[in-house]
Amino acid sequence: GLAFQVLDFVNPFSPTAIDKEYKTGADMFYAQWTVADRGDLQGMIVPRRDIASGAIMSSESSYALKLRSRLGMFDLELLGAQHYDDGYFGVGVVRSVGGAVWRLDVAYTNLRDGGSATSVVTNLDYSWTWFEKNMYGFAEYYRNGFGVTDEQDYLAPPSALARRIARGEVYTLARDNVALGAQLEVTPLVNIFANLLWNLNDSSAYFQLRGVYDWQQNVQFMAGVNVPGGARGTEYGGITVPGYGYLGVGRTVYARAAYYF
Repeated sequence: GLAFQVLDFVNPFSPTAIDKEYKTGADMFYAQWTVADRGDLQGMIVPRRDIASGAIMSSESSYALKLRSRLGMFDLELLGAQHYDDGYFGVGVVRSVGGAVWRLDVAYTNLRDGGSATSVVTNLDYSWTWFEKNMYGFAEYYRNGFGVTDEQDYLAPPSALARRIARGEVYTLARDNVALGAQLEVTPLVNIFANLLWNLNDSSAYFQLRGVYDWQQNVQFMAGVNVPGGARGTEYGGITVPGYGYLGVGRTVYARAAYYF
């Protein structure tokens, strides 16, 4: 996905991340076998220790194989994994559609505690010119197979969802979500980005607007605002905490300067 991830389950970026140049690492063994003009096969082992004993445990670790290939008009990904003792299977397809790019990722999780969950991300992105300015936009739908539809479950979500939020694998409580994004190139050195995350289950939203100025080859300035919105009791409007009030993300304004060397 462009905002939400279902096939990247090891330290995926948050959909609200503005700095994606660096990613939190994870100790792992990784191998890749490339077949010319046919794709590649990737393997990964992420060993982890049991919190209580300190010993490396298979039930705390992740193992994955991913095949990437070309099938007719489609780019295809097949994924099989064991992740924290849960079975994990996924498929991803990419295809050009009328000048745009369409993507679909589906992940099925066989839960160790019983039951299963299916998560889906599909999106369409397109580039065009508007008044001689370069433009880019995307629309994405995300079905969080672990998510909930009742606001009353936000404060105490199901254990499968709570574990994934704590591990930084899932970033939304709701089941159904939409992400919209746009980019305007004001000049080759100045770009404006706008993003909207919309919770379809409770109608709350999170809006981001930022500008980026590449002042020099190795100097960049960025400034922006993040604005959550929604009624009290919703995911972005503030989750109700009985006896205390509301728990939610606040409005933020930021500026950043980066120097590369």
